[in-house]
Amino acid sequence: MPGASSNLGGSLLGALLISACTGNPRTEPACDVVIISIDTVRADALTFEDRKVSPHLCDLAERGVVFDQAIAGSSWTLPSHAELFTGLPPILHGVHDDGRRIDPLHATLGERLGALGMHTAGVFSGWFLAGAYGFGRGFDSYRCALADEPAADQALARALETGGTAALWARDMRGFASHLDVSSARVVELAEQAILEAPDDQRLALFVHFFDPHHDFIPPSPFDTHFDPDYEGEMTGDGYWNNPSIFDPTLDSGRIVSDRDLQHLRALYQGEIAWVDDRIGDLMAMLEAAGRMENTLFIVLSDHGEEFFEHGNRGHRQTLYDEVLRVPLLVVPPRSSKSETGPAHSTRQVALCDLLPTIMDYVGSPAPDGCWGSTLRPLVEGRDRPTRAVVSHLGLGAAHGSRAPLRILESYRSEEYKLIRRLQWGTGPLGPQLEAIEWFDLRADPGEEVPIQSGERAQFAETWAIAEAEFEALRRFAAQLPHSPVEELTTDVTRIFEHELAGLGYGGNGLEAPEPENRWPVRPGPALPLPPVLPR
Repeated sequence: MPGASSNLGGSLLGALLISACTGNPRTEPACDVVIISIDTVRADALTFEDRKVSPHLCDLAERGVVFDQAIAGSSWTLPSHAELFTGLPPILHGVHDDGRRIDPLHATLGERLGALGMHTAGVFSGWFLAGAYGFGRGFDSYRCALADEPAADQALARALETGGTAALWARDMRGFASHLDVSSARVVELAEQAILEAPDDQRLALFVHFFDPHHDFIPPSPFDTHFDPDYEGEMTGDGYWNNPSIFDPTLDSGRIVSDRDLQHLRALYQGEIAWVDDRIGDLMAMLEAAGRMENTLFIVLSDHGEEFFEHGNRGHRQTLYDEVLRVPLLVVPPRSSKSETGPAHSTRQVALCDLLPTIMDYVGSPAPDGCWGSTLRPLVEGRDRPTRAVVSHLGLGAAHGSRAPLRILESYRSEEYKLIRRLQWGTGPLGPQLEAIEWFDLRADPGEEVPIQSGERAQFAETWAIAEAEFEALRRFAAQLPHSPVEELTTDVTRIFEHELAGLGYGGNGLEAPEPENRWPVRPGPALPLPPVLPR
């Protein structure tokens, strides 16, 4: 069961804001907070121990705890960051597709820390962290480090030459800024502005998002040759997703790339991570110069991983295997903390929704209502806490506007077993229909290569019952959460880039937003009976 309070009546956000704006006494935040999110990093690519990959983060990790079994609630950027910001896994916060934003009734990281009187600042460098999704709520500043103005002008010119609209420009920018852009240096420049703007007598809460490890894999020199200096082939990380030399969707296997070229792509991916670590070194120097290193809680994480054909796919947002769900996580307590940190590594399974309660614990705030997660502080300090299962969720729906059934992946992961269920969610009254199940013994098969067969009936029935009990707890918790009408949670391309359009002088195009797609379920689905056999 979650460690959060179940007292969720009324508007949680309203209660927070009333507390912040009235004369009610509040506890002064105990420390600064710096959250560093590095997009698309799998756990085995950033261990906080390999100085060839991450010397600066290795230095930081010497006074913190690395969580070896940190599990994301989804395998792509938007729902995983919404989990970080709300303390709710995707199956509860409901942000399942590109067109849905965080519910205004669910208080976010910026709102909670701002309500405590902290100076809140954020910098993001990926499409799905845009303010229109709700991530900027509560921040004193929330800056975008996507493509610079000349690149934006060039993208607009291309759209206009083909008779396109600002919406087409925004779609072009989505591909350019998120995938082809190299943005980490700009992220640090904007983070420095935020650090300098923070009043000396006010606690700082800084969120910094680095997108560069996401494909395309184009690390700057010398990191482009750092991990594969002897490569003599022609494979590059440009155009990774659509490169016919890597993947052919018309083939049953899909994979085209050779083992040697795939090794080189992995090296370029590692180069991206090393490039980001180098920029994090600059960020650490800025914090040191500003006197913001000593009494600061640091959290370093990734939102999801990346598959390199372990299960026949490349990229992410397609499966819920561990290469896309198990992520790096480092928690470094303030140096002023009286409690000693525990072992350098914790093998306890934890979730991204645990991070918001952890932050609130360290700044001295009571355990927040409305969070499914619970604080990691006992584990950081060498104590134990009850083992937690993690439920992850991924929508595999039809194209926008289609009436075809939606497909949803759900995974239940304990420290011993993992159950992945594929559901079909139609438009009628039947609700979810079970299509396929995979069941893995993570102790014997950590790579999830050989699903357990249905012959292990008794153990499967026990695992299913435990998983359904967790889903039932989620359903009960969801019933207590405030929820806005689904039609109020939609957003679109034009709205997402509205601020960027206006800042570049390209607003007022008059384009009407499309009709919202409201068929995605917001809350957990109904209970599923134990199947007589394992559908495959």
